Amino acid sequence: MQEGPGIGTPDRVKAALEELAGLGWVRQAAPNRAGMGGRSRDDWTVNPAVVGGAHAVG
Repeated sequence: MQEGPGIGTPDRVKAALEELAGLGWVRQAAPNRAGMGGRSRDDWTVNPAVVGGAHAVG
């Protein structure tokens, strides 16, 4: 990964996402790999309430 501000390694990205998931900010999306080869992706979705979605509180 690129040097600079932010999270510098894939392991740290995974740990950060797992922590955010535990707090309800993100969740891991269901895999969509029909007919695709190669390495699987790890997609995540953001809780709409975090970004002011329809179910935002406050």
